[in-house]
Amino acid sequence: MLVCDDEPIVRILVHAALDREKYIMVVARDGQEALALARSEQPDLILLDVVMPGRSGHNVLDALRRDPATATTPIIILTAWTQATDAAEMLRAGADGYLTKPFSPHELASLVAELLQDPVAPARAA
Repeated sequence: MLVCDDEPIVRILVHAALDREKYIMVVARDGQEALALARSEQPDLILLDVVMPGRSGHNVLDALRRDPATATTPIIILTAWTQATDAAEMLRAGADGYLTKPFSPHELASLVAELLQDPVAPARAA
């Protein structure tokens, strides 16, 4: 799993929300690093912030969807953007899920499990 967020606290919360024994996580701190790691690591799933240094999450999403190596990788947008139009735009652009910050750990774990077609979703308190 690739976690792309420039905020250390968000990366810590993602690690806390997801079972670290079940998911191996690689971290990108900006859009350019996110693209490079997505291509080199070929993660099973990508958690992608929208507002990051370098390249925006929207730009990264577009590049990943155009690359045959990452075109079908599940991508969850994890962002502070809360407008319904923002979510609709990212889903139209190819995101598979959209969660706003602050996010529910249970909701994140459930969406990750669903997209990875994990038969036993981690049970976590919200």
